[in-house]
Amino acid sequence: MKKNIGQMDRLIRLVVGNLLILLGMLGAVPGKAAGVVFWVGVVMLVIDYFGWCPVYALLGISTLSTKNNDGGEDNK
Repeated sequence: MKKNIGQMDRLIRLVVGNLLILLGMLGAVPGKAAGVVFWVGVVMLVIDYFGWCPVYALLGISTLSTKNNDGGEDNK
């Protein structure tokens, strides 16, 4: 699995994933939807942890920066 999620994308997934887990656990979402919200949050955190999104991979999308630390372009 080649990483395909950039830093900003990972930060957004981290925040939203934690928020969804919290909403699901606190019962802010009624009924069975609370479980769905909780597990969507868990999936977001797992994707964030690995830095690889299967949907992005299927669509050929990558938000990963192609710049090196020295500011030059990566020619890979």
